[in-house]
Amino acid sequence: MFSYYIGSDSMPVNSGSDIWVHPFPKQRNCTQIDTYNSSDYFPFTYGDYFLAITQCLQKKNFSDLLDALYISTMIRFTLDAIHHIDIYLEKHGRLYHPARVKLIVTGHEMTFALNVACSSETIQCLKQEYEVLKQLMNQRAILSKKKDLPCVYWQSDHFLHETYPISMFLAEWFDGYHEFHMSNPLFPSPQPSPNEGEGVKDAENLNTKPILVWDTINGNVVLNSDQVLDMYRQCAYILTMYYHIDTCSQIYPWHHAAGDFVIKILDTSTVSVKLITARNYGPILSCATITNDIRIEALLFFLINLSIRMRLDRINGIEDIDWADNDALKGTIQGFFDALIDKQTEIHSLELTIQDIKNFFLSCCDVNYLYEMTTDILNSYHPNAPDIAVIKKHMHAHLLVLSELLICYSTNN
Repeated sequence: MFSYYIGSDSMPVNSGSDIWVHPFPKQRNCTQIDTYNSSDYFPFTYGDYFLAITQCLQKKNFSDLLDALYISTMIRFTLDAIHHIDIYLEKHGRLYHPARVKLIVTGHEMTFALNVACSSETIQCLKQEYEVLKQLMNQRAILSKKKDLPCVYWQSDHFLHETYPISMFLAEWFDGYHEFHMSNPLFPSPQPSPNEGEGVKDAENLNTKPILVWDTINGNVVLNSDQVLDMYRQCAYILTMYYHIDTCSQIYPWHHAAGDFVIKILDTSTVSVKLITARNYGPILSCATITNDIRIEALLFFLINLSIRMRLDRINGIEDIDWADNDALKGTIQGFFDALIDKQTEIHSLELTIQDIKNFFLSCCDVNYLYEMTTDILNSYHPNAPDIAVIKKHMHAHLLVLSELLICYSTNN
C-alpha cells in the first residue's frame, strides 16, 4: 500500500536502497551519502523516518487519516477505498522535515502535508504551531475573507526504536504552490510583464534580486516585475488581515528564508500566495489598558516591521541574508492598505475609521520619527540575529521610500 520517495524523484526507495539505512540529516546541507559526521545526523535512518510516518498514518486503523479525507472532501470513505499511499520527503528544513502524503482513493487523488519534528526543541515548536493554526482556523471567518492558511487535522507523537521521540501533524497541502526565494542574477531574464516596454528598463524598475520559484515539476521560474509586486502585495495583505487591531495580535515570527509563503503563478502579471505556517500568534505589546491611540501606533509599528521583514530572505533559501528591491516595499504598502479596506468592519467596531489611521500615519511620516520606531523594532530582535546587520545597512534608504509611500497612500482616499 505504501511507496516512499525522496523529493520529486520518480524512483521509489525501499529497504534495499542505500539511502534507506543512511543516517537522517539534521539540515539540508548535510545530505551526502558518502560523507558522515555524527553531529550532523539524527540517531535514526531514512528508513526509520518513512516507517514512523507509515505507523502514524496506520494508527487506529487509519481512522485519523479517514477523518482528514472527510473534512477535505465531505465524502465519507471507508478503508478499502484507499488504494495506495505515496510518501515524499520534501526537504530537510531548519525546523521540520516535511513530507507530502499522496493518497489514491476511489475516484480521487488527495494530497496532504505532514510536518515532522525530530528534536526536543523543534517538537515543542511543532506542537505550538499546530495549536496556533487550529486557533486561526476558528478565527478565519473574522480575520480573513480568503483561505490563506492550511487546515490542520491531527497531531501525533511517536517513538523511534521505542526511545527516540518525534512528532508530526497532518495539514492541508496547497497543490500547485511552490517555495520561492531571492536568487543571484539569472539569465535568461524572466518573461517581460505586460507593462514593460521593449527597451532597457530603467534602473528603478530593474529587479536586481530575482525571485526564483522552485517548481520541481515543470522547472524553476523567475518572476517578472508585475508578478513580484503582486507576490509581495499578497504576502502583506495576508499578514495584515490576520493582524487583530483590537488586541494588537499578529502572526509572528515569520521569514521568507524559512519558506513560510508559497506561490502559484496564474498568468504573466498575477500570482496566488498562501502562508503555510503560523508559529505564534499574540500581541505586539503588553499594556494593562489599550486605547485607540495605542492601537493605531501599534498598527504603524506592525507596518514598519512588516516592511522590513518583507525585504529579507536568504539567497536561494540557504545562503547569506539579503535585501529585496524596492518592489518588495511598494507591494507591501499596497497590500497593507488593501487589507485595511477589507478590515473596515473591524476598524469601525472600535469607533475608528481608516481616515483616523491615515491621519496618524501622516503625522508620523518624518524620517527621523520612523528611524526612532525602527530602532525600537531592531532592539526587540535577538541581538545575534543575522538580519540586523543587513537591515542597518539599508535602513536609511528604506525609510526614505517608506515615508514617501506613507504620505502617498495616507493622502489618497
